[in-house]
Amino acid sequence: MGLIRLKSSNLPSGSVLQTVSNTPFSTNTNTANSTTSAVDASGFSASITPISTSSKVLVMFTARVDNSNDTNVNNRGTIWLARGSTLIASRFVGVYQGDGSPSNRNNYNAVSLTILDTPATTSSVTYKIQTASAATSNTMTIYGDISDYEQASLVLMEIAG
Repeated sequence: MGLIRLKSSNLPSGSVLQTVSNTPFSTNTNTANSTTSAVDASGFSASITPISTSSKVLVMFTARVDNSNDTNVNNRGTIWLARGSTLIASRFVGVYQGDGSPSNRNNYNAVSLTILDTPATTSSVTYKIQTASAATSNTMTIYGDISDYEQASLVLMEIAG
């Protein structure tokens, strides 16, 4: 039996047209940020070229994130999802530990961020993860490799509109 090719225009709305993933990450993709401004998390991006301007892109990110702080008990930060330079979603990460005698506090979180985006283009679109700490005394780290027991993933799925 021969290969049957379907045109994406023949598929019903809601069909998955293509999937892009940058997993698995290599063992060198852990990324840390100690700034209060959003910066790109190195290695945590993926690009997709939609087939149609009416398509949507389902973006799914999951990772283990650590907020560490040697000087206070307020370990927190934000994970952002950007389409190009436009921030389109965010997730607060952190905890106030509140005992007044901090000593190398670590706050590990399993973080997921999912959004259905409408890029309205047939040009390549890059989605990237950005981070920012609440204070320069915090360090937010995204763990990307499987040796850290929880492998990060960034998956893009084009959905027919």
